[in-house]
Amino acid sequence: MIEILGFDAPRMSFRQIRAKLWEIKIKRNLSHRIFYVVVVKNEMVLLHAYQKKSQKAPKKEIELAEKRMQEILE
Repeated sequence: MIEILGFDAPRMSFRQIRAKLWEIKIKRNLSHRIFYVVVVKNEMVLLHAYQKKSQKAPKKEIELAEKRMQEILE
């Protein structure tokens, strides 16, 4: 759906976490989060996904996504 509708995809929202690290929130019965980075204009790389269990993204989930992002961008 994101490929077709972009930021207007239903039941999804996007927010910036830090610098080039972004998050997709998928709103269904269970909330899921996917961290991603945009590497070129129309290309995103999914770095890490997890099921949301608390209000705030756990630090270890963000750190793992950042580590993978650095590997992609190098």
